[in-house]
Amino acid sequence: DFTQITASINTGSENLQGTTTVTVTDGVATFSGLNYLKSEIIDIAFDATGFSAVTSNSIDVSPAAADSLIFTTQPANGSRNTALTPPIEVQIVDSFENFVSQSGTEVTLSLVSGSGNISGNTAISDANGVATFSALSFNQTGTKTIKASATGLDTSVPSNSFTIANAGTLAGFEITSGPGNSSCFR
Repeated sequence: DFTQITASINTGSENLQGTTTVTVTDGVATFSGLNYLKSEIIDIAFDATGFSAVTSNSIDVSPAAADSLIFTTQPANGSRNTALTPPIEVQIVDSFENFVSQSGTEVTLSLVSGSGNISGNTAISDANGVATFSALSFNQTGTKTIKASATGLDTSVPSNSFTIANAGTLAGFEITSGPGNSSCFR
């Protein structure tokens, strides 16, 4: 037999990895080492010249083991000694950045750049592998970046930079003394 069969993704958003075309031997095509790196439900189409295509049953590709952390909600600018909103969220992911459902992991945020102390910087991941920091605040003003870490997982890349300002900092004001008379101070 010299018939070649090609495997390709029929339903799914990524490509198959590995040897996707094999030669039939004794009526059997053996695909070894095929990989799919995204966690989702897929099915695979098998095609050969002169034959009708065949599609596999659905395959539920699960994430690999927990590997690292990523920010799914980045820090926004905020005020000194006030919880940042929206709350920062950190997701546990596998080595392919698929979300991993793993509850009970303690995640800690720490400064990469900027100065001061952080409060509310520890959270426990929920059943979806998300650690939510709803009370995170900083005691000093300035531009900052942070990182997330947890025992046994690779530390996240630094967050986007954000600025902490004094609450109620006045950007400018205007005094109006009467019709057509105003002064602006900045």
